[in-house]
Amino acid sequence: MSLISRDQQFRAYELLRKLDTFTAQTMSQVVYGATSSASWQSNCDQHRRAFEEWMAFAATIHVPEQPDAK
Repeated sequence: MSLISRDQQFRAYELLRKLDTFTAQTMSQVVYGATSSASWQSNCDQHRRAFEEWMAFAATIHVPEQPDAK
C-alpha cells in the first residue's frame, strides 16, 4: 500500500468518524427497537451516503494490484 499524505490521512479520519457516528445511530435504533420511527429511513440514508463517501475516497488512495495473468 502506498503512503498517503497528511491531508489524505486527515480526510480519511474525518470520513471514518462520520461513518462511525452514523453506524452508532443505526445500531442504537436497532437495539432499542426504534426502526419504525420517522427518523429511521433518514438515518439509513445518511449512513449509506457516509459509507459511499468513504468508499469513494478509499478508492482514490489505494487500488489493489491485479494478479498476473498466467
